[in-house]
Amino acid sequence: MSTTNKFLKLIKWPLYFIGVFLLAIALRVFVFEIYNIPSGSMKQTLLPGDKVIVNKLLYGPKLPNNLGEIPWLNIFSSNQNKYSSDNYKRLHGFSGIRHNDIVVFNHPTSPDIYIKRCAGLAGDRLRLYQENTYINGQKIKNPPTIKHEYRLYSSRAENIEKWAKKNNAHFRFLADTFLVADISLQYKIKLKKNSIVDSVRFLTEKMKNDHYASMYKRESFIFNNTRGAGFLAGKNNQRQWKKFDFGPVYVPAKGDKIRLDTNNIDLYRKIITRYEGHQLEKKGENIFIDGRKQNNYEFKQNYYFMLGDNRFNSSDSRSWGFVPEDHIIGKATRIIFSTAKGKKKWKRIFKRIE
Repeated sequence: MSTTNKFLKLIKWPLYFIGVFLLAIALRVFVFEIYNIPSGSMKQTLLPGDKVIVNKLLYGPKLPNNLGEIPWLNIFSSNQNKYSSDNYKRLHGFSGIRHNDIVVFNHPTSPDIYIKRCAGLAGDRLRLYQENTYINGQKIKNPPTIKHEYRLYSSRAENIEKWAKKNNAHFRFLADTFLVADISLQYKIKLKKNSIVDSVRFLTEKMKNDHYASMYKRESFIFNNTRGAGFLAGKNNQRQWKKFDFGPVYVPAKGDKIRLDTNNIDLYRKIITRYEGHQLEKKGENIFIDGRKQNNYEFKQNYYFMLGDNRFNSSDSRSWGFVPEDHIIGKATRIIFSTAKGKKKWKRIFKRIE
């Protein structure tokens, strides 16, 4: 055997290994990736312990800006825990983001990766009132797995308890004639058709306050979830929005111009400063961007409004604001397998996410 043949035989397997390694990196960067669901903010659609596949080709894969954004190679970078949106570039995808897509993205205010449902697209005017979502004035159909809190009235509460155990639904008993239910839309529809329930009503913040005020014998009692919805609440008294009563709010689109004033500047301050790199200052009724007085602003990229399916118990755009396009990773399409509650869930293997 010649020296050349011996050398080729010697390096053949290392070359195979390097080739497979580079192919795996390319697949993770440009095609798909697998993520674990860490919390219950997407119940009942996704459960903690679900492992989901994220398709990057649909929206187009985002090109890495540095070594720290490349899987496995990031161990050689000092930026491995930092997300950067500098010099943002994305390859063309097969489709854009659509209403109710389950989207995986870099969190706007932390290095974490989040998964939420897209409620508002760039250019939308979004309104949320109780359990209903309105886009540009039209009520849209909610997916059946979205969860809310409801108050159920019944003279036979014990029968509802039996129904809940049979259907693996969670209920909290508060009184003899009514109870609170954390249930999805599909369970709500089933209950309304069942004779054991007299009526089903969305649990408003006023209903919560009235109940706890009477329970603790106080004139007023503010329940934890009744506080203002993060950045939506604003810093002035002209916009008193809540978690389930806000809008309409404009979701910024690339190239659109809005008129800036003291009523809306709090909504778009983070976009102008953090995501689009300008200096902003408010002096009385005047707004200055990069030292110049401005009455209008043109957005440089698209933004999205994300909501968790577990609507009453989710940290989402109501708390931390819009998600920039350059933070989008891809669309969650299927559950590969699930270890929800520490057990393998065979029925969830390769289940399509809707």
